[in-house]
Amino acid sequence: MANDTPHESPQQQSGGPPSTEALQAEKMRAMGTFAAHIAHDFNNVLTAILGQVGLLGEALAEGDLAQASGDLGNVEAAARRGAELVGKLMGFSRMQPLERVPLSAGDLVENAAPFLRVLLPPRVEVVTRVTEDCWIDADPVFVEHMLMNLASNARDAMPEGGQIRIEAGVVNLTESECRAQGWGTPGHFAVIRVDDTGPGIPAELVSKVLDPFFTTKPVGEGTGLGLSMVYGLMKQHGGWIHIDRTPEGGARFDLLFPRTERPAGEAGEEPSAEFPRGSGCIVVAEDDAMTRAALARVLKRSGYTVRTASDGLEALAILQHWPEVDLLVTDIAMPRLGGVALGKVLEKQGLRVPILFTSGLGREHAEVAQGLPADALFLAKPWTVAEILARVGEVMTGARGS
Repeated sequence: MANDTPHESPQQQSGGPPSTEALQAEKMRAMGTFAAHIAHDFNNVLTAILGQVGLLGEALAEGDLAQASGDLGNVEAAARRGAELVGKLMGFSRMQPLERVPLSAGDLVENAAPFLRVLLPPRVEVVTRVTEDCWIDADPVFVEHMLMNLASNARDAMPEGGQIRIEAGVVNLTESECRAQGWGTPGHFAVIRVDDTGPGIPAELVSKVLDPFFTTKPVGEGTGLGLSMVYGLMKQHGGWIHIDRTPEGGARFDLLFPRTERPAGEAGEEPSAEFPRGSGCIVVAEDDAMTRAALARVLKRSGYTVRTASDGLEALAILQHWPEVDLLVTDIAMPRLGGVALGKVLEKQGLRVPILFTSGLGREHAEVAQGLPADALFLAKPWTVAEILARVGEVMTGARGS
């Protein structure tokens, strides 16, 4: 490890701290630029989805199933990118807490490459390498956010193109290194390293680049929030971020995570290629028509009997006249009667049915703003087909076993 120290606290500019009014004005300008950037990126996502859907239709009409499969994969990649953008916004608004699970650092790196290649221009090459794999407790969504931010910064530093290298390995911090750097604890840590072939970070700016709202870009072209978010997320993961230069002079960011043990049963475990089958009666309450139709179709194809409602009042009417219901899957925010309020009405009326709540704003927001009970069953949007079927299967099995 080099001797550059990572960011530990915001730097005070010379001439004294800025006034409250000036700081607030700067934050508002930065957040406005940030919102415009997110809108720009989201429009790119929607354009990619619409374009790929058009190509998919042509491929199906021509009977080219191989091309159709590729187009469908691109639609999924673009949709996941949209989900990442929403998650980023929720992270800034503190509506989405970390959901740390045991993860392979090597798998995180290898899985990041495909979505980064979709996001980055062709002139930027993405190379991955796993020198030594190990396990960490981390939130996969926010790790991808960090890698996305670091890759975006590397892209901006290489307007003519270049290479981004992402590596997973293990680093040993010695006691003397920790003393010299002023951070860290001795021991072995998992490291995810992101470096590039750009010009690197000037030595005088290393201590500033992680400050909130610090940017070297022209006004209107950068918010200065990306790297500060990476720093904050690493602190939440109990780790550190180390900034250095590559031997060739490019920028290097090391994300150091505490190591954990490989979960039992992970070695050699093969994922199932088929979605689980089930049986039973389910009511789906969802105000978004496309989401409601998709969820109903997924559940029906998996063997469930399904009835749908566009809000809580419609769902209540169905539940009052359909005693065979085994599960209610409901969105939390709906017109006329939301999911949490619906659950309370059912409880008062003595209609005991398991409820799986869903929301696009995350569990923390649902508990604070909507009154979701802390022990309620919950699945955040966007969900995949595998995720919703797995969760429904768990709930149905648990309900029958109780």
